[in-house]
Amino acid sequence: MLLMRYIFFAFLVILGVNGTSVPLRTYRMEQDFVMVLKKAGFSVYDNSKKPIYRIESKSVLTTQFDLVVEPSKDVIGRLEAKPFSLSPNISLFNSKMNKWINGTLYRHITIMNYEYNLKFNGEEIFVERRTFPTRTRFRTESRHGAILAEFKRKYYLGFIPSSPKKFNVEIYSNTFPDELYLLIQTWIEAWKK
Repeated sequence: MLLMRYIFFAFLVILGVNGTSVPLRTYRMEQDFVMVLKKAGFSVYDNSKKPIYRIESKSVLTTQFDLVVEPSKDVIGRLEAKPFSLSPNISLFNSKMNKWINGTLYRHITIMNYEYNLKFNGEEIFVERRTFPTRTRFRTESRHGAILAEFKRKYYLGFIPSSPKKFNVEIYSNTFPDELYLLIQTWIEAWKK
């Protein structure tokens, strides 16, 4: 198993999956108008500005987000946690295998930034959210691992944060489903504590 991990990381390094690589896919993620009785939701658009996903919460009383495919409205992902928990459970539907794949996000206590480890389908991802400029990076296993995906918040005039929140999403790897990154980013933005 350890040999397989080394081969995997060598493969990522050879492919040049890092901060200077050209992304495989890009999206735009925009926060929806926040209703008083709901937590923040997001819409995700492809390059042609066509909506492809919605991430929505049921209410402020629950800690659950559903990932919905547009326009079919099928739920293909869910992130939920017990009240006051910082470790949500994540489930994504794999249509090829016709089953749900599960994982858990764990938060590390840090002073300035937000750091998490995600255990998903037997693999581990390191997640780091920087405050300024606001960006979230998903990496293979550690702070120095290869970049899998990155969310960059849009700013006006280079320094004024957009409101509602808008992110440029860059995907650098096919190792994990894009939907996983979208759900985690929603959690981080809704539950920064």
